[in-house]
Amino acid sequence: MTTTPYTLSTIMDSMSITARQITELTHTLGSPIDVEPMTGGLFATTFRVTLTPEPTTQQPRTTAGTPTRVIVKIGPSDPTRVLTYERAATRTERDMFHLGEAHPQLLFPRLLHSDTTHTVVPGDVIITEELTGQPWASCPEHPWDAPHITAQLHRYAASLHRVTGDRFGYPHSDLSATTWTRAFGLALTAVLDDANRSQALVPTERIGQVWERHSPHLDKVTTAHLIHADLWPGNVFLDERGNITGIIDAERALYGDPLFEFVGMDQLGTQLLPNTTWQRYSTQARLSGGQALAPATEQCPAGVSESEHHSAVVRFLLYRLYMFSLLTTELSFRHYEGDWVAGYSETVQRGLAEILLRLEEI
Repeated sequence: MTTTPYTLSTIMDSMSITARQITELTHTLGSPIDVEPMTGGLFATTFRVTLTPEPTTQQPRTTAGTPTRVIVKIGPSDPTRVLTYERAATRTERDMFHLGEAHPQLLFPRLLHSDTTHTVVPGDVIITEELTGQPWASCPEHPWDAPHITAQLHRYAASLHRVTGDRFGYPHSDLSATTWTRAFGLALTAVLDDANRSQALVPTERIGQVWERHSPHLDKVTTAHLIHADLWPGNVFLDERGNITGIIDAERALYGDPLFEFVGMDQLGTQLLPNTTWQRYSTQARLSGGQALAPATEQCPAGVSESEHHSAVVRFLLYRLYMFSLLTTELSFRHYEGDWVAGYSETVQRGLAEILLRLEEI
């Protein structure tokens, strides 16, 4: 294994990690024989580490003494570079993976070790087993709108949402409360404060007025459902047949309205839920003992009152407004670089303007 430090840059950090630090982080699991920096992430600094397990250590799920690979994920070291809701993101992910031990249907990787002391490296650390399969986003043979995978993802979401908490909002933060209306309001206010601090192109005053007018609709959410909030194809692992085998990157998880999940699945979208999505999720949820999804669809479904439909639509649009405000703020906060930034920025700005206008006109 090389003695040269592994220097890996993300939007958040340019972190230089030595072989000694990797060895110290993984010593309870085995001896590292290879370390591979994983590029492409924007938030955490991540390594794939091949270990030779020691007979006396806690071993990943493998045959004793057989080399195996684990994922070492190090959170940002500078709290001033993260948005307010992200400040405890790595600790949230650690807790989600702990939760996955009691709820195997969550399909999270097994947590092997965590370290929040900052004595070895300057950020929070989690170490997990490496999932089998490949990210959906890396499987060109399985398009992002593949019906059989989308149906599985909706079933997964219904299963995920059966897990509930005793508080709403983001764990390990001040953005949680005993009601969803209060917790979401705190999260939205935090994003708007971050936008003002970074001089992002977010019309914070208009958004505040829309929130004040429409916030009572969130009072209808009385159960704190677990929400992954980032179920895009990059975080969904598939086997060669297109079956979902695992879910990663749970650091943005929160407890609240299941409708929020569908904004996280389609973060740049501006449409309401397709009727097929609402029907598929609701059917699966009922079969598994859960609750039907609120009908945030263009047309009011049969058997649903106009007031229930209207309330669901307003909530869904508020969640889209929150997401576009967050994405716009990230652009200013992170100082992204690359050929993709201009087009992405235009899409985000257009989406923010469209959703805000729609809420103002309701």
